[in-house]
Amino acid sequence: MIQRIQSLFLAGILLLMLLFLFLPFGTFGSDNGEIYSLFHNGLFKIVPAGRVAVYYNYALSIITILVLILTFLTIFSFRYRLVQIKYCGIIMFLLVVITGSELWQLIQTAKSFSHYSLKIAFFFPIICIVLALLARKFIRRDEELVRSADRIR
Repeated sequence: MIQRIQSLFLAGILLLMLLFLFLPFGTFGSDNGEIYSLFHNGLFKIVPAGRVAVYYNYALSIITILVLILTFLTIFSFRYRLVQIKYCGIIMFLLVVITGSELWQLIQTAKSFSHYSLKIAFFFPIICIVLALLARKFIRRDEELVRSADRIR
């Protein structure tokens, strides 16, 4: 059922990953006062007219969109709890890949700048991993409850 607690955890993943698509997860400054922001799709120089791309990284964008699609499918496949458990495992794997990728990207980019700061969006994939673990735990609990009810009959 959609109103279960695991659906709230999965909705939290959807919300955080949607925000991850629009917020920077790191800001960098150079010695000459230029400011750069690191987004899921690349590094951008902040100028008064907006932002100018320094480089693009579409791999992280594709994986993030995959997580969003899988999370949406997981929410609406509530009749198939075993499939939901598998989807949660795939989502967690992809979130670990996203976390590793953004960490690697942050470390590589920080080498070129004098100072940097992490933004809140950097921690969204880590929070989503915890939410996916909790969702998987509650889906598994529901499955065990259904199996125990079948044994009683």
